[in-house]
Amino acid sequence: MHTVDGKGRVSVPALFRPIIRANHPGLEPEANPTVIMIHGIQDPNCIHGYTVREWNKLAAEIEDIPEYTEERDAYDAVFITPALPLDLDPNGRIILPKALRENANINGKAVFVGTSNTFQIWNPDAFEAKRASARAYFDRQATTGPRFPRLGKRKESVSE
Repeated sequence: MHTVDGKGRVSVPALFRPIIRANHPGLEPEANPTVIMIHGIQDPNCIHGYTVREWNKLAAEIEDIPEYTEERDAYDAVFITPALPLDLDPNGRIILPKALRENANINGKAVFVGTSNTFQIWNPDAFEAKRASARAYFDRQATTGPRFPRLGKRKESVSE
């Protein structure tokens, strides 16, 4: 659990910081890395954070969609237009803009959640509800087959 002060400052977890730095191409050693933040896409109760490298991958995929099409306009409106680059300060903090905090109902406390290639910032109560919903999903899966049907099927090994 992380404290969010009245100005929106919050410390990015220490475990996340080296990953953010390593995924900021061209960053000078003494410079502070940047994260790209947008409102929750699949769930409005969170804020999505991207490293520069992951954001560049996403932006490149969107740029591959033909311009001046409804599809491209939709992706631009949902992902590109609201994106906010935020620099970590020397203490590893970011300032979450008020609009993002209000949209995700983050007041005073926040939970950082790592995903496979991004991270999310949640109101603690909203995240607990999300986690309970996810557990219920897997409980339902277990009534008809394996609890985690997509796991354990990869043939290739993952290097450590």
